[in-house]
Amino acid sequence: MSAGGGTSGAFGAGMAGAPFDPVQFIKKPQVILRLGSTLSSIIVFGCILAEGWYAGHCQMNDDPNACGYGTGIGIIAFLLCLGFLVLDAVFENISSVQYRKYVVLADMAISGK
Repeated sequence: MSAGGGTSGAFGAGMAGAPFDPVQFIKKPQVILRLGSTLSSIIVFGCILAEGWYAGHCQMNDDPNACGYGTGIGIIAFLLCLGFLVLDAVFENISSVQYRKYVVLADMAISGK
């Protein structure tokens, strides 16, 4: 119990071992924003792959590095979003405060918060 009378958890999470509720998980603002970021990253690399190339030439100043960079950043963003969605889902069940700290610090470092 905290001084305020309510229960508090390490790094914003409750006690480890709580049952997973997918409806409550989807309703979290952080998860909604991550799903939006995932969709945005799909749009970025999908648009560049589909329309960025014409007759073998990149449409962005005829520089193939620009198309490759945009596609790479979109794919990396997509994979990071999926990874952090998984971490958000299992965060409540991580019993080690040290591992929770690592997850939060990695999220902050990658997000640039």
